[in-house]
Parts: sequence; C-alpha cells; structure tokens
Amino acid sequence: MWLSGRHERKLGHERWLRAREQDAEDARAAAVVELTTHLASALQTIVWFTAAAGMREQRFTEQTILDYDADMRRHLTSTIQSLVGVAHRDASAFRALERLAEEVWALDARVATEAGAHWTNPSAARARISEMMLESYKLERSLPHRIVDVLRPGEAGEPAPAPQDDEPSRA
Repeated sequence: MWLSGRHERKLGHERWLRAREQDAEDARAAAVVELTTHLASALQTIVWFTAAAGMREQRFTEQTILDYDADMRRHLTSTIQSLVGVAHRDASAFRALERLAEEVWALDARVATEAGAHWTNPSAARARISEMMLESYKLERSLPHRIVDVLRPGEAGEPAPAPQDDEPSRA
C-alpha cells in the first residue's frame, strides 16, 4: 500500500509538471501570435500605403502621409510591447522575431523618408514610395512562414523562403 501511494504521488507530480510545461508553451505561442498580429498590421499598412502612392495619385495627399505615420506609430508601440512578451517566454524566439521586426521597421523608415520628400516634390515621392510596394508585399507574404518556423522548437531563427507569388492580390 505504501508503494502504491508513493507511485500515485509520483504520477501526480509528473502530470503537474506536464501541465506546467504545456501552460508555458501555450503562453509562448500566445505571445508569438500577438506579435504576429502587430507585425502583420504594420506590413498591411505599408502595403496599402505604397499601393496608394502608385494607384491613387489624386487621393494621395499630405493627410494620407499623416495618417500613415499615426498608424505606424501605434504599430511600433504594440510591436515593442509584444516583443517584450515574447522575450519573457523564449529568448531564441525573441531574437528571431526581433530580426523580422527590424526588417519591417527598416522598410517603414525608408517609406517614411520618401514620404517626407512629398512636401518638396510630391510626384517623385509618390513614385519612389510606389516602387516599394512589391518589396513590402513580399515581406508581408513571407510573414506566416517565418513565424511558423519560430514556433517550431529548435528551429527559431531559420528564415523561410519567401513565397513565389509576385503579384499582390488586393493591393
């Protein structure tokens, strides 16, 4: 009887450990999903902004640029918060996703620099912004693959190849 009680306690402890491990993995996945939402929103904003520069010349105004800037500021704040949440749960996932976030923000910096030129030469600025549409679309399309690679244990940081679809479907 003493052995069966001890065995039951051991099994209970093992179940508790597995449950804690599962809870930690679920929290890690939730943090990555939250970050994905913010990165995807930022990329969608960039894609639509760059598309608008080329396809909606008359509607591409100073207000369009100001709205873009406000949207990207919100995305940046949310992304930073989410990166901290991922870092708290998984340092290797954080490093891989931080590199991805840096690519998004580097693209945004280039778009914003060109948008700043709108006040001196609107036509040239719109043309240069529009030229970044395909690049932004490709980065957006690669996002799910790169995030899934991070979610697989032991594979964080391995970049997935970008999808071969070069034509945006909705931009």
